[in-house]
Amino acid sequence: MNESINLEIQFFLISILLGAALLLIYDLLRVLRKLIKHSNLVVTLEDLIFWLVSSVIIFAMLYEKNNGIIRGFSIGGMLIGMIVYNRTFSELFVKAMLQIIYYLSKPICFLYAKIKPIYHLIKLKIIELLKKIFKGLKNNWKSVRIKRSSRTQKKKKVASK
Repeated sequence: MNESINLEIQFFLISILLGAALLLIYDLLRVLRKLIKHSNLVVTLEDLIFWLVSSVIIFAMLYEKNNGIIRGFSIGGMLIGMIVYNRTFSELFVKAMLQIIYYLSKPICFLYAKIKPIYHLIKLKIIELLKKIFKGLKNNWKSVRIKRSSRTQKKKKVASK
């Protein structure tokens, strides 16, 4: 086969892989959205940022592999990669990621449930201790002020005599 045809086939296959990779990254964004509720504004901003970054990545690939020339078959290859990934792996990937995160978070939630009462007890004891300290400081400050004012009054009496 001609070397230029091999380069075009490689470019087409790279376009397919790039399309699938971009949709895989978007699926990570979908997983994040399922874990953390987003407002419509945040979803819109995330999508806008994703597609801006994607366009930069696509342009970089076109510039690197095809001297920046946009070819119909490269766009078609990216669409094919996206469609094939979407129809075959997308839902499986999202479900698998959610399951993995769920199973990884179980021990963390278990530990949190066990540590939470101890944490609250320690927190209450520290707050109680701080209140006693501040109360003692307040009382000491009052006695210092009283002693100081009584000395000042004695000095005034001595000075007035």
